[in-house]
Amino acid sequence: MQSLVRVFSELELLPQKPDEVFNFSRRAQELQAQLAYIMESTDKNTVFWIEWRSEARKTRSGQTHSSYRPPD
Repeated sequence: MQSLVRVFSELELLPQKPDEVFNFSRRAQELQAQLAYIMESTDKNTVFWIEWRSEARKTRSGQTHSSYRPPD
């Protein structure tokens, strides 16, 4: 939560903001609100889950690397 607050604050302090920064700021606030709901919810009839999708590929050294891929 604190990291999202810090990201939002740092983005707001930028003197000249490209258009993308406004989207990043909005998304940081959305994630903060969603995370707060998950962490503070006392509703026993609510189910939470995290969906993880990854794409595995081999690096030059032969190690397998998985990277996050957002849902379609």
